[in-house]
Amino acid sequence: MRQGYPLVIDGQTMGFAKGVVAEGRFAFLSGVTGRGATMGEQAESCWTTIKERAEALGGRLENIVQRMTFVTNVDEWRTEGQAGQRAWLQANCPSLLESPPAGTLIGCVALAQPEYRVEIQVVVALD
Repeated sequence: MRQGYPLVIDGQTMGFAKGVVAEGRFAFLSGVTGRGATMGEQAESCWTTIKERAEALGGRLENIVQRMTFVTNVDEWRTEGQAGQRAWLQANCPSLLESPPAGTLIGCVALAQPEYRVEIQVVVALD
C-alpha cells in the first residue's frame, strides 16, 4: 500500500522521504494545531489530534504519505518542535521515523491564532 523512498544526502538519511508511492483511497486531513507553551508541546499535541482524526477516517499513522509542517519560527522548530515530534512518533508510531513520508517544512509569519506556533497537515492512504 505504501512504499517510501528515503532521501540520503552526504550519507545521512533525512527525516523525510524524497517520495512515496501509494495506491488506494486517501484521506486529506486539514491542518492541525496544538496546545502548549512551547513549539515542542504543540507538535506533540498536533500528533495526538492527527492520530485521532486519521483513525476516525479509517486510516493509520503508518500510512501517512505526505506531511506538511507550517511553523512560525524555523530555528525554534529545529530545536524544540522537531524534538517534540520525534519523541511523540518514537512512542506512538516509530515506523514513521524509520520510513518517513514525503515532507515539507514551511516557515510563515503567523498561523490562524496568535498562540499557534506549529500546524501539521497530512495525507493518509486508507486501508
